[in-house]
Amino acid sequence: MSSRHKFSTKYTILIAFWLLFMGIAKADAQQLENPFAQARLWGGSNLTELLEIIAAEPFASESEFFDNVRRFVHENSVSSGDIEAVRYYYEQPDDMILRLLQSARGAGKGPDMECYTRTRAMMGLLYIMKIASRRVFVMTDAGEELRSHTFLEVFNKSTNKWEVQDPEFNLYYRYVDGRGRLSAKELAESDLSEFEPCQGNGKCGWVADGATLRNYFGLVILDRTPLRQSPLVFFRADRFDLAKRFKPSDHRHSIEGRLATAEEVIMSQWTDYGPPEITIFEKE
Repeated sequence: MSSRHKFSTKYTILIAFWLLFMGIAKADAQQLENPFAQARLWGGSNLTELLEIIAAEPFASESEFFDNVRRFVHENSVSSGDIEAVRYYYEQPDDMILRLLQSARGAGKGPDMECYTRTRAMMGLLYIMKIASRRVFVMTDAGEELRSHTFLEVFNKSTNKWEVQDPEFNLYYRYVDGRGRLSAKELAESDLSEFEPCQGNGKCGWVADGATLRNYFGLVILDRTPLRQSPLVFFRADRFDLAKRFKPSDHRHSIEGRLATAEEVIMSQWTDYGPPEITIFEKE
C-alpha cells in the first residue's frame, strides 16, 4: 500500500475519533467559527456518512485533506444563478448540508450556491473536525462598483501557517518557486509573478477561473470575527486605485447614497470590533 493511502487510512480513523468524542482534537477555540449554529444535522448518520465520503479520497498531507473538503463542496453544489435558491440554502443550512450529501450519493442535484455560501459550507465542515478557518474577501477596482469574491484560509498545523482554499472556483494558491502554499496576506504582499492558482484537477497557472481572479488581489480583507477582533485589511498600491470612488450598490461593499473609496467603505462597515487594521504594500 502506498504512503498516500496509509495516510488516508490514518486520517479516516482520526475522523471517526472526532465523530465519537466530538471535539477531542485540540484547536484554539477562539479561532473556530460555527457558520451553522442553527443547523440540525451536525451529528448522527448523516454527518458520519458525509465525513466518510471526504476521508475516502486519498491524501498525503493536511493540505491535500483540505483539498478534498474543498472539492467535496465544489463538486456537490451547483451555480445556476438562481438568487432565491442561493438565499434559501443560506437561510436553511441543514437542508443545504443534506443536499450536498444527496449529491455525493448520486441521489440528486446539489444545492445552489455561490462563493460566500460555498465558503460557509466548507468552514462548517472544518468546524466539525475542529480545524480552524476564517473568511477572506478579495476585491477589484475594475468597474464602477466595488466587486468582491469570498473564500477562506485554513490553518495547517503541520506547517504552522494559514493557506487559502477557494471552494467556489476549486482553487488553492502556491508559490511558483516551490515555497509552498499562500495565506491571504501573502496574496496581497506577493507579486502576481511569484504565485499561481491551482485547479482541482492539479493544473496550475493563470488560466480559466484562475485568470478571472487575477485582478482581485489588490485588496484583501481577512475576517477575524471569531476572534472578536477587527479585520485585517491589505492594500496593494500598484494593483488597486485607493483614490477611486465607487458607486453605491445593493451589496455590503458600498455606502448608500454616495460615491466612496474602498477605504471609506471598509471604515464604515467593518467596525464591529474596532477600526480595521489597514496595511498598504507598495511595489518594491
